[in-house]
Amino acid sequence: MKRQLHLSIHKIKLNKSFILFVFLLMTGFVNSQTITPTKTVTVRPGVCGKIDVELKLQGSNPVARPSEVVLVIDVSGSMGFDIANDPNIPLDYAKDAAISFINNVFTPANNPTGKNKIAIVKYSSNGSLVRTLTLASGKQTLINDVNALVANGSTNIEDGIRKADQELTAKGTFDCITSRSIVLLTDGVATRNVANGDNCTNGQQGTCIQAAITAANDAKTTVVSGTTYNNQIFAVGLFGAISGTDQSNAEYTLNNVQTAGAFFTENAANLTGIYNQISTQLSWIAQQITGTPFATESVSNDFTIGAVTPSKGTASVSGQSISWNIDFLNVETITLKYELTPKANVCGSKTVSSSSLNYRNTSCQNSTLNIPTSSTNIPCPIITLASQTNVSCFGTSTGAITLNDATGGTSPYTYDWSDLTGTNDPKNRTGLAAGTYIVTATDKNGCSTAALTVNITQPAAALALAASSKTDASCFGASTGSVTAGNVTGAVGTVTYSWKNASNTVVGSTASVNNLPAGTYTVNVTDSCSSQSNSVTVGQPAAALALAASSKTDASCFG
Repeated sequence: MKRQLHLSIHKIKLNKSFILFVFLLMTGFVNSQTITPTKTVTVRPGVCGKIDVELKLQGSNPVARPSEVVLVIDVSGSMGFDIANDPNIPLDYAKDAAISFINNVFTPANNPTGKNKIAIVKYSSNGSLVRTLTLASGKQTLINDVNALVANGSTNIEDGIRKADQELTAKGTFDCITSRSIVLLTDGVATRNVANGDNCTNGQQGTCIQAAITAANDAKTTVVSGTTYNNQIFAVGLFGAISGTDQSNAEYTLNNVQTAGAFFTENAANLTGIYNQISTQLSWIAQQITGTPFATESVSNDFTIGAVTPSKGTASVSGQSISWNIDFLNVETITLKYELTPKANVCGSKTVSSSSLNYRNTSCQNSTLNIPTSSTNIPCPIITLASQTNVSCFGTSTGAITLNDATGGTSPYTYDWSDLTGTNDPKNRTGLAAGTYIVTATDKNGCSTAALTVNITQPAAALALAASSKTDASCFGASTGSVTAGNVTGAVGTVTYSWKNASNTVVGSTASVNNLPAGTYTVNVTDSCSSQSNSVTVGQPAAALALAASSKTDASCFG
């Protein structure tokens, strides 16, 4: 699922619709420049908890401005190597590309101000200025200089960049309107630097490459009368003769050297097309404000930031903020892509982040654009309890749990009960003893619900019957005795009583029974779950009242 906001920045005009267009006023030039940001938020299909965000910036409609360019051309020995099945050497194609570039830059359509200038620097073991910044009137001289280049020596990229930087610093025009650029070409890895010569160390962190990157960082800005001016660096790699680690190191170098674009090809014949493309990008659309990210993504605290990938420039993460640094936006489309993971229980409609651009416009004024982000539905599977049946009788397994169908994710769902092992657990449970049961559901994409806890209860104790009591018959053979059942606890439902005598004849069905003759009586107490019994004996006197033969004593005297 996607939510898009598409914004177009243009002069004067303002238009609003479902897709939002914001037009910024670009002052100081007859023509307007356009920055078109598009922000897309996508819940990654088939993967749980992954959200892909893309901020796309498109630059177009460059203004007419003077361009001052230093072509830095690799003339190391490898530029003179043969190309299989080709009568030309790499340097021949580099010359063709440079000459085409010179012709393009000086055409009236591309040079309406008449102030475009080009300089040429060559480098092999060392760098040297071949021709200072030259107007269109010196075009043929520049072409002749290019045609005169020959290949020999090693590859000192650092010195080539430093010579170009020195030329721009000494002869460049530093004002708001002029575009200053360095176009660097190399066919391999830096093998030499200024400080160590051929003894510089290899590898991406070695001094050969790092010296070139340092030189480029120095050339990216020039301070004149306390004002910092940005310069563009385009980097072109002709890598048909290298591969593996060497090519990786060469690409690493150019990616860290460039500010306006790195272009790689293994076919020397493609160089002219690359240079022609660069010639259309000399007039920048916007440039970065020194010390301020070009774009900032402020990510909601509901999400964790994952991989961040810029197609141009660099990006860094600090807390919940992503800073995107690009020195220049040219006539191009560039992207910042990053991955978000929702934190636990984050679901529903959410705004994942906000975006803002801070840049210097064509009038060299600082501009800010806040880019709204539409809300995105974050799926979050949920399970709820439909019903539960508690254990009815103490110590038995008659409990049950019924769940509602899981919602919020992508079906089908699987269920996992913490007390069961293995897979394919049932959704609903029966035959449960009293206890705590915990379940989670996982959808097709691997998104799991929060745990649902269900407590199955039971009576506190089983049915119990205390000792019963009795009252003995008061007279032998009389039916004046009584019995009373002991105290009943733990009963479930209705309690019934059954008293039987020794002959197993029922003599009563209440807790107490009266008018009983002597004898043994057994009570059976029954509830909805079980029964308990005990016995008592009603006593009586040992015998009935008895009178023995009376006796007499006769009178001793008559009368």
